[in-house]
Amino acid sequence: MWLIFDVNGVITRNVELSIINRFCKQHGRNRLIALIRYFADAAEYYRGCMPGREFWASVLGPGGYEFVVDSYSKSTYLNRQILGKLKDLKKKGFRMGVLSNSCDIMSATYEKKGFYDFADRVYLSDRIHMIKPYHSTFRFVVNDIGADPKEVLLIDDSWYNIVAARIFGWRVIWFKDIHSLEKIESKFTPMKRRLKKKIRKRKKRIKKKLRQRKINKAKKKMKKPKK
Repeated sequence: MWLIFDVNGVITRNVELSIINRFCKQHGRNRLIALIRYFADAAEYYRGCMPGREFWASVLGPGGYEFVVDSYSKSTYLNRQILGKLKDLKKKGFRMGVLSNSCDIMSATYEKKGFYDFADRVYLSDRIHMIKPYHSTFRFVVNDIGADPKEVLLIDDSWYNIVAARIFGWRVIWFKDIHSLEKIESKFTPMKRRLKKKIRKRKKRIKKKLRQRKINKAKKKMKKPKK
């Protein structure tokens, strides 16, 4: 059973839009224009199809790239409470992965800070060149880990990623705070019950077949004519 975590908004706070706001305020730039430029090219940037320096120069202008790199380094941190919960879940036998819409600056900074160290597999959009919420991204992950979609649970703070993963067949938890993680084990409980029920039914069928074979053998012996 796999737990796949989003990063921004789950194990660390999402700082990108606040960085844009802060830069515009400090340098007298138009925030609305910066946001329009950001969302216009964000998908290509997060797929790793556009260099960070080029993207941030387009969004914020001169000095924007350096400001973003410095801001990521100084204003991102790992949620220690959630890290403790992840360690507890790992002890219970869950395998863990990261599936994050990420950019070059974000990936390098988080990797350096050890944000992905808890994960058995790490899928970052700028490196796999695929982003959520497209089904091709979820398909790539299940194929790589070799799991059935029903054996995978996505923990994400974006409703559109949650809806897309659910349609694809994953189990999902819409993350709001640390208490959302308390639902993880219950998400797999029905599946465990179904598996146990299937095993019990299979055992009954096998026992029934064995009994029937014994009966059939006994009947054949009775039918044989005595010499």
